[in-house]
Amino acid sequence: MQGTCDSTVVLHGSWNICQLSLSHSHLLISTLTCTLLMDMVTGRLKQVGQGKRKEGPYGGCFGLHEVGCDAFVARPGFRIWSVNNNGEVSETEVEANSLQDSFSSNSSDGIVWLLWAIIVCIVCHVYMSIIVCIVCHVNMSIIVCIVCHVYMSIIVCIVCHVYMSIIVCIVCHVYMGIIVCHLSLAFVLLYIPRWQRR
Repeated sequence: MQGTCDSTVVLHGSWNICQLSLSHSHLLISTLTCTLLMDMVTGRLKQVGQGKRKEGPYGGCFGLHEVGCDAFVARPGFRIWSVNNNGEVSETEVEANSLQDSFSSNSSDGIVWLLWAIIVCIVCHVYMSIIVCIVCHVNMSIIVCIVCHVYMSIIVCIVCHVYMSIIVCIVCHVYMGIIVCHLSLAFVLLYIPRWQRR
């Protein structure tokens, strides 16, 4: 059936495997205690290195070689083994100095970038604060002026209306009083003499 595959048991063991790497007919098995190289054709199994390794999740992988199956196996202490297709260690590389230099370089670069980021944030914050203050001040001034103008207009209208009402009422009352007084006086002057003559 297309798209299916069959599984086959190639090795029995009690290791705790942390990484597998396959290249052509060879399988590199990295466990917590050792690294094994297996020939998938012959079934031959060879341990990489002779001594007992410190327990830990140290993996390994095959290199990008078109011919052969040279592999790279991680070891404790920032070491890397170069292994040939027979499982023999051909070279040991210590990466502690390289990692330390890289870490120092990355740390210094990180500090520089952090300082630049802080400076940029401060400058942007200051400029944004100035712009926001100016814009808010202008907008608030306009809003305050409009609101004050509206409220002052309302207050002036109310006050003027009240005062004008009072003044109009007083004036009308005074004038009405004067008119009533004049009318009463005219009535007295006109009708009393006639009444006396009767």
